[in-house]
Amino acid sequence: WSSDVCSSDLQITAKIPTLVVAGNIIGGVDGMVSVQSTQLQYAQFIRLDGVDHWALRYHPRVIKVIQEFWSQPQEIFGQ
Repeated sequence: WSSDVCSSDLQITAKIPTLVVAGNIIGGVDGMVSVQSTQLQYAQFIRLDGVDHWALRYHPRVIKVIQEFWSQPQEIFGQ
């Protein structure tokens, strides 16, 4: 998880099931944002290799991941 996360982010992700979806096209970057900077403690993290930053808003793999998360959000408390 990213070390530059503020404490309110941790309070939210510790109580509310949270999904982080990151694209990765080259060496841990989606063309705009590093994969490492997207990781939050307590959040479920999914990295989609081959999906760039701009495609994250409409890519079919992103849609599938979000639908699966909504159907069964994983609550991760105190890990």
